[in-house]
Amino acid sequence: MNNPPIRIDEHFGIRVPVGQVIVPDSTIDWEGTGTVPGVKVPAPLAVKTAHLLALDKILATTPPGSRHDALERTRQLDRP
Repeated sequence: MNNPPIRIDEHFGIRVPVGQVIVPDSTIDWEGTGTVPGVKVPAPLAVKTAHLLALDKILATTPPGSRHDALERTRQLDRP
């Protein structure tokens, strides 16, 4: 959906979403219910966990060498 921006002043405008997301396998939407996370962790650990999982994925495909070593050091520093 391409909504035109709503002018705030001469230099600024905003776009207000008006669509509704429907879960493909049902007739419900996510509003007020959220989505089920792929990895369940307490909210305060969510960003750190996502970062560690991303590092693990990158490390799995990075060949040995200085970049791999730097990623591994970062992974060790970020470990809880």
